[in-house]
Amino acid sequence: MVSVKLTKAQIIAKAKEFGAEFVGFASIDKWAKHADVAIEFYPQKIWSQTRTVVILGVPLWLSIEQTLSLAIAKEQERVTSDLLDEAAYRIALFLNNNGYPSVNIPCDSNGENIADFPTVTVFSHVWAAHYAGLGQNRALANWQHGTQWNLVSILSAFELECDQLGAT
Repeated sequence: MVSVKLTKAQIIAKAKEFGAEFVGFASIDKWAKHADVAIEFYPQKIWSQTRTVVILGVPLWLSIEQTLSLAIAKEQERVTSDLLDEAAYRIALFLNNNGYPSVNIPCDSNGENIADFPTVTVFSHVWAAHYAGLGQNRALANWQHGTQWNLVSILSAFELECDQLGAT
């Protein structure tokens, strides 16, 4: 398949069209450079074609600590997870259709709700967002939206120049 020349700006525009508020890009080199995460959770260990991780995020406007209704907070988290999972799938489809093999990693990437499997971490969207420069630290504090975010990632064979300032 022939690859269509795409830019970060085009990917960001598509992601925002699909509902993402934050978009970041992290090169797979960040995992080895910082060695904060066990090697089995490196993106290229999960999918060998990975060169760039695209991270999408949305803020959670009402945290569990801010409401007396756990049901409201849980529903907000479910809605944002569904939105992000669909957006990540559609970005992976967009990249694949333009010649860049990609696969989305769902928000719930820890194996919960999968019958007959123990809960196991598959991939950390938080570390991916940290490596993409989203927020100011590993807690992903952001001056505009605080620390309550929901995140999702897309592993892509698309090689983009990524740096600590790779987020928007």
